[in-house]
Amino acid sequence: MMGEQSREKYDLFNTAELAELYSKHQPPLHEKVIEIVLSATRGRELLLDIGCGSGSSTRPFCAHFTRVVGVDYSPAQIDLARTLSQQCSNVEYQQGSVYELPVPNQSVDCIVGVMIAHFIDLQKFFEEAKRVLKPGGVLLFHGKSSPRVIEIEKRKPNLNVKMKPKALSAS
Repeated sequence: MMGEQSREKYDLFNTAELAELYSKHQPPLHEKVIEIVLSATRGRELLLDIGCGSGSSTRPFCAHFTRVVGVDYSPAQIDLARTLSQQCSNVEYQQGSVYELPVPNQSVDCIVGVMIAHFIDLQKFFEEAKRVLKPGGVLLFHGKSSPRVIEIEKRKPNLNVKMKPKALSAS
């Protein structure tokens, strides 16, 4: 949850020097993660990368979606992401909250979150994801283990989350 104590933790990412260091040591997005996103996503209009940092998990999707938007709490990370993504004309970055995503209702084909699930209030975020995802839209979290595709059922009044683990193979 993003209280004042949590904000202090996030501020660790909010200097140009630390953003650069984080970017330098962030591993590239595994090609199997990209394959899972593409196979799970029906539409290819808009992908939203939450907690995008310097854009290392955002840029790989610019060749596959009409528009790609990265959102991060840290202005320093967003500034660096913009610098590193100049070759991707369909990618934009916005400083903001995962609880108030800067896109219209039911406009997103896929939300990707790499190494962010442990930083956020998932229940609060899922409500926002329900708002912005198109019917049939996909949410994928990826951390240190296998990525998880999460289907959010919009038909039911209570949040119903199904997790479908898909393991990365070494091939």
